[in-house]
Formats: sequence, C-alpha cells, structure tokens
Amino acid sequence: MQNLETYIQTGGRYQSLIDIGLVHYQFETIHPFRDGNGRMGRLLIMMMMCDDDLLPEPFLYPSSYFNRNREEYTNRLLAVSRDNAWQEWLVFFLRGISQQTEEAFSRASALLDLRDDYRDRYQDDANSVSQLSMEIFAQPYITVNEAKQMIDMAYRTANKAVDRLEEDGVLEETTGQSRNRVYRAKEVFDIIQKPVDELQYR
Repeated sequence: MQNLETYIQTGGRYQSLIDIGLVHYQFETIHPFRDGNGRMGRLLIMMMMCDDDLLPEPFLYPSSYFNRNREEYTNRLLAVSRDNAWQEWLVFFLRGISQQTEEAFSRASALLDLRDDYRDRYQDDANSVSQLSMEIFAQPYITVNEAKQMIDMAYRTANKAVDRLEEDGVLEETTGQSRNRVYRAKEVFDIIQKPVDELQYR
C-alpha cells in the first residue's frame, strides 16, 4: 500500500486514465480492508480523475458499469494476476469510463431539460414556488423546514410552495406521516434511477 500511495502521489508514467486503471487493479489486488474494498476502489477512481482535472466533480458512477459486467470485471482483474493480461484489462476499464461518461452526460442533459421545463412552468407563479422548483435539483429530498431555509421565506409560505409542487407531482411525500414529513423530487429521481437502456444519448 505504501508503494501504491507513493505512485499515486508522485504521478505515474502513463496517461492519466491508464494510470488510474493500473491503480484500480493494484488496489483491488492488495485488498487492504476487511470490507468495502470495492467501494473504496471505485471512489479512488473518481478522486484521481478529479485530482488530474479530468472531472470538475465526481460525476461518474463506475459501479454501474462494473456491476452490469461483474463477471467480466472479476475475470479481467484475475487475468492480469494470472496471465499478465494488462491490455485486456485496460481496454475493459477505458470502455467503462467511456460508457459512464455518456451515461452521466445523458442524465445531466435530461435534468437540465427538466429544470428548463420547471422554469417555464412556474415563471408566472409565486416566487416561492418558482424558486423551490429550482432548489430541488440541488437537494432532491426536503422537509418543509428545509424548504423554508432554501428559499429564505416564512414557514407558511414554504409549506404552500411544497403543497403546490406536490399537487403537480413534482414532489411526493415519502413517509406517510402527518408530521415530520419528507418529500422527494419525483421526476428528478426518475431520471437519476432510469435504467441505462432507457437513456437517450445525444
């Protein structure tokens, strides 16, 4: 692990994505923790991409690709250890980064289209409603108290805005309770959770 840390901190010998693929393999091979090595290894991919200025924020979700191709993923890692099959592993890894980039772009585009739709739909409504319809993209789970803080208005005003968006199907209540209710941005989550094969690539 110390050698791997040094390699990461000092920069490898190859192009950034190649180095990240090498590091991911090595980290999973070392398997330093009793649990969570897969999650930590995938997080490390995002951290290194951000550190190398390949991403401004950790927008990609490599777990989606690895989980869809779990058998090939484990076979490719094993083949490096067993047969020194680095090229095959790196092609698989880079293909995954490419696919996840397309997926992230498609979801982001759909969210931007939805935000534009809300902006047009509520531009003539009360400022509380139009403002809250924008804020839910940054915080898609909210309570009325959180909505109050987000739009910087009175509780009663925020409650009315939440009610309006709930009536329109923009928000949906998730607890089934009469108090301490939590709402989620339904259409935002529909996009986030949409299966990959239903995404439309531009």
